[in-house]
Amino acid sequence: MQLLEEEGVRYRTFPAIKIGLLAADTRAKGTGSILVEWALEYVAIELASAVGIRFMTVDALYDPDEEPPYDASGFYKKFGFQFVNSDETVSRTAPYRTMYFDLKPLIDLSIE
Repeated sequence: MQLLEEEGVRYRTFPAIKIGLLAADTRAKGTGSILVEWALEYVAIELASAVGIRFMTVDALYDPDEEPPYDASGFYKKFGFQFVNSDETVSRTAPYRTMYFDLKPLIDLSIE
């Protein structure tokens, strides 16, 4: 969130909506992508202007106990999500890293 860090705004003050729990069974191939695409579009078009949302966030799970280790951040990167803190490490007590998506380009498209 380099742009925002340059503006001197701390992460916890961002006007955001969070993807709470997203899980899709491996048998439902493609369902997770459909859900994220729908959420991005819905929030940008229907909610952003009504409640002042600019970002979507998610806590991307990292599970080192899987073989190979499961890292959901790659899934979210495909949609354009970025790490809030690229230097953050994953701990056992909080096995995730927070990522964000800037909705402004989608919001701007919906206005046109």
